[in-house]
Amino acid sequence: MAFIRSRAFIALGALVVLFATIGGMAVAQTSDPVRVMLATGADYPDALSAAATGNTVLLVNQGSLPSETASQLSAIDPDEVYIVGGTAVIAPIVETSVATLLPSATVTRLAGPNRFATAAAVAEADISAAGIPGPVGPQGPAGADGADGADGADGATGPQGPQGPQGPAGADGDPGVITGYTNTLGTQTLNAGPGTRMTDVNACGGISCTV
Repeated sequence: MAFIRSRAFIALGALVVLFATIGGMAVAQTSDPVRVMLATGADYPDALSAAATGNTVLLVNQGSLPSETASQLSAIDPDEVYIVGGTAVIAPIVETSVATLLPSATVTRLAGPNRFATAAAVAEADISAAGIPGPVGPQGPAGADGADGADGADGATGPQGPQGPQGPAGADGDPGVITGYTNTLGTQTLNAGPGTRMTDVNACGGISCTV
């Protein structure tokens, strides 16, 4: 009979650790949830209903709290403890022992007049544990390149640079040509082009004369 019960637990996919005792078994999941479910180790229907919530399940005797179960409760230190089954299945002394062991936890009993009503009470309590996150999916393809941005505005005109040094003086030009002269009241005036350097003047007759 014990072998059939163990196979029933495995069929439901419950992750359990068995603590063998003469009067029953203590069962605990490998996770560390906020809630813990307590069910009788004398029969399996209530334990199966508790395991369906996905929370940690521990087994107790009808009238006592096994030391293995008490040790696990202390290690997990849950915020909420749910006793699955009526007082005929799990006596009030067990509930009192749990409350004494975990003074900061809330202890609640979920029960009905039979195993079917108890299973319904567990389902209606809506205390299912959160699912385990799935693996991270593969990285998606890279997105297309965005359109080119608009050209930026022209920058402001920079300040004028400093004046350069003065260049060297130019070489003296060739002597120019006197283009003519006027004679006013006996005074001769020579008109020469710009840059003309006269080195020698000869008086001559006529209208024009070269230097």
